[in-house]
Amino acid sequence: MGVGTLSIAYFILYAVLVDLNNAFTYFWLIVGIFLLAGGFWIFRIYHRGHSLPKWFLLTVGSVCGVGILLFVFVLSCIIREAHLQPKPGADYMIVLGARVRGDRVSPLLQYRLDRALQYLSENQDTVVVVSGGKGPGENLPEAEAMQKYLLDHGIAEERILTEAESMNTDQNIKNSIQVIRAHEKNGTHGNEKKHLVLISNGFHLFRATRILRKQLRDTAASTEGKRDGQKQESGLNHVVVEGMSAPTKWYVAPNSYVREVFAVVKYKLSGQI
Repeated sequence: MGVGTLSIAYFILYAVLVDLNNAFTYFWLIVGIFLLAGGFWIFRIYHRGHSLPKWFLLTVGSVCGVGILLFVFVLSCIIREAHLQPKPGADYMIVLGARVRGDRVSPLLQYRLDRALQYLSENQDTVVVVSGGKGPGENLPEAEAMQKYLLDHGIAEERILTEAESMNTDQNIKNSIQVIRAHEKNGTHGNEKKHLVLISNGFHLFRATRILRKQLRDTAASTEGKRDGQKQESGLNHVVVEGMSAPTKWYVAPNSYVREVFAVVKYKLSGQI
C-alpha cells in the first residue's frame, strides 16, 4: 500500500510541476489506485482469517516476477545508453525536436540544444540537422526555433540544416536522413563512411538511436540490386551511429524512463527497432 501511496503522490507532483498533457502520466494514478485497492482487499481477507489459494499466489508471483525482470533489463539498457559519450569528429549531428512554447524552446529542448552547442564548439566541421514540425500551441516549427537558438549562440548558418515537417520521432529521423542525403548529393562527399551523432534526452536515446540505425539499414538495402551504371542515391550507405544524451529534470525522469520502457517493448514487438 505504501508503493500505491507513493505512486499517487508522484502523479500529483507531476501534475503540479509539469502538466497532464501527457496521457502516460495517468499511469501513476491508475497504478496507485490499483495497489491501494489490492492491498486493502488482501488485508481484509487475512484480517477475517482467510488466505489466498497457493495456485493464485504462485501464478501472480510468477507473472509479476517475469514482468519485473523484463522491466529491469530494458530499463538498464536505456540507462546504459544514456551514459555513453560519442567520439569527436562526427560528420553530422541530428537534434530531435521537442515542445516549443510559443516561439521559445522549452527547457527539455534547451537541454538538447545546449548539448549540441557543446559538441559543435569542439568539432568545427560537424553539420547539425535540427528536426521538428509545428505542433499545437507552437507559433513556429520546432526546427525554426532550434535554428534560431543555435544562431543566437554563435553557430554559423551554413552548419545548420533544418527539417520542419516531422511530427514524431520516426518522422524526425526519416526526414533528417533525407536532408543529409540531399546535402551529401549537393556536395562532394561521395559515399564514404560517415559518423553521425544523435542528440536527445537520456531516457529517449536508446530507442532513438535504434530507430536511426534501422532506418539507415532499410534505406541502404533499398539501393542495393540496382543495375550497373544507374545513378545511386548519395551518401549514408556506411554510417557509424552514436548517441549523446541531454539531461532530464529529476521530477520528470521517473515518468519519462518508465514510459520509455513500454515504448521500447512496443517498438521491438512491432519491428520498428
